[in-house]
Amino acid sequence: AIEPDQGGRASQQLSDVPDALLVHGDQPSPDVASQRVVSLNALLETPAGPLTDEPTGDVPAYVVFTSGSTGRPKGAVNTRAGLGWLLDSWATAGILTTGRTLLAQSSLAFDMSVLQLLLPLLVGGRVALVAPGVERDAPALAAACDALSITDLLSPPTSWRLLRATGWRPPLGLRVLFGAERVSPDVLDDAMDCGVEVWTGWGVSEASACVTLGHLTDSGRISLGSPVPGARVRIVDASGRDCEDDDEGELWI
Repeated sequence: AIEPDQGGRASQQLSDVPDALLVHGDQPSPDVASQRVVSLNALLETPAGPLTDEPTGDVPAYVVFTSGSTGRPKGAVNTRAGLGWLLDSWATAGILTTGRTLLAQSSLAFDMSVLQLLLPLLVGGRVALVAPGVERDAPALAAACDALSITDLLSPPTSWRLLRATGWRPPLGLRVLFGAERVSPDVLDDAMDCGVEVWTGWGVSEASACVTLGHLTDSGRISLGSPVPGARVRIVDASGRDCEDDDEGELWI
């Protein structure tokens, strides 16, 4: 998925995925070769045929590009098996359950959108969609949360701050999973003071977005959580040896 307003970045991303076909909606197509672009409306009007092959687990499910904060953005390939593992691990954790409604406010160019769109359907919940741009408009996002009777949010702490700055009051029974950024004590205290159940998740695009989950209840002890089933996380020193308790090191997945 590529943001329509990314400009030259879209061409760079597509050049890194040589077999990609760009499907565009109402937004103007990025500056790419015309033979690699197809309109969504034209695609929907094309008669569908039967699948000729059953995809295997090692077949790529999607490619998401990193932010590029440490250099050139790179495409992280996630397989069908990896996607299935991600959804199963979250479903097993019980963060989202039957009958609850999750707000899908993330751009499709952000890997957390995969969880937002698919996890509720896997567990018998509901996905609530908002129009593009609403995620960057705090008053509109707050209004959407109320109008759509949201019970669950997957959100960076920054978005929480913006929502609360509008005067928005979380509904009773809201569950929030903070990701993408460090959870600060003041954000956690504010959420808990509102009666919100707070979780945190951490991971990278190359590892299907999230490999740790944790229930946060104490702003004095904020962690990344524990590895989800099937994942292993290590903190190692410069030689690749496991660190002792309280030592600093590099986090390996």
